[in-house]
Amino acid sequence: MPLTSINHLAMVTDDLVKTTRFYRDLLGLELFLGKGVNGFRHYIFRLGPNQLAFFEYPKAGPREARPQGERRGFDHVSFTVGSKVELFGVRDRLRAAGFAVSEVIDYGMVWSFHSEDP
Repeated sequence: MPLTSINHLAMVTDDLVKTTRFYRDLLGLELFLGKGVNGFRHYIFRLGPNQLAFFEYPKAGPREARPQGERRGFDHVSFTVGSKVELFGVRDRLRAAGFAVSEVIDYGMVWSFHSEDP
């Protein structure tokens, strides 16, 4: 039985309101499942055939910043846009909404920016 794709990535958040604002309202992903079970909430956002799942645990707290050489576990998710103009547009929209966003960086094979939020 060969694996054919990733169904979803599951991440933890301490604030599903902020997470929903970021992924649905600012990035345009579809929130297609929201469920509260056993003391936590679970939301799934759809992006084409892919899904991002979030479990809300209020005591999770914000992610600790670690020096580059000390990263452990899941680090980030990267999205593709159609052009550099769209990339700068997304970055500007996130900044205008108050999210901390880096400058756009040219890595040679890809242009990228980073956000520590949500």
